[in-house]
Amino acid sequence: MKNKRGSHVGVIISFVAFIVFLMFLYFIFEPAIKQNQNKQSLVDNLKINLIEYVSAEMTLATITSGGSGPCLKLDRAALELDGSSCVVKDENGDIINSQITGNDLEIDWGGGESFFKVYCSDESFTNYLSSCASSVDDSTPGLIKTEKHIFETKIIQAINSDYDVLKTALSFPESNNFGFNFTYNNGSSIGTPEKDMATSIYVEDVPIIYVDQDANITSGMLSLRVW
Repeated sequence: MKNKRGSHVGVIISFVAFIVFLMFLYFIFEPAIKQNQNKQSLVDNLKINLIEYVSAEMTLATITSGGSGPCLKLDRAALELDGSSCVVKDENGDIINSQITGNDLEIDWGGGESFFKVYCSDESFTNYLSSCASSVDDSTPGLIKTEKHIFETKIIQAINSDYDVLKTALSFPESNNFGFNFTYNNGSSIGTPEKDMATSIYVEDVPIIYVDQDANITSGMLSLRVW
């Protein structure tokens, strides 16, 4: 009986010692755990707000023309081609010279049966302007859709923005700071300058699909940092 009682006491003491050890570890690591949870929450909110901030709508319309050229004139309102800037591409994805004239989009082409993709947005695309001495309106619209995309131009604008203004726009807490880098699909990278950099930094890479200045839809990376 004595041996059994002593064995039980030893088990209880070992269990209590183990619980005390776990409590000791918890109190040691609790601040770091809470800090990481807080920074993860900051990154999550930054990711949502930043992606929304650098996104805009783009309308894609497919057009088939049977005119004789040299220019095709499209009624932008009729095709719901909203936006102050447009890029026109042929069936091979090559850019065709075009310009917006009033409510019309004029496309400089060589005549004959042709298929075009027209991309329009309020975000600025690279200008490929060409004046048309005369134009025809002989076209058949196909697919027309408007979707929201991340834009290279808006990312660059965000990077070049005043930090405090951007911080307010992204609803980022005043007591913390952030930064981010944008990596193009060719590997080159640009980013925000660091402000009051701390030693404890939380970093997360976010793969994105974005629209470049030639209306190409391609992949890149946003690297977010909070401290």
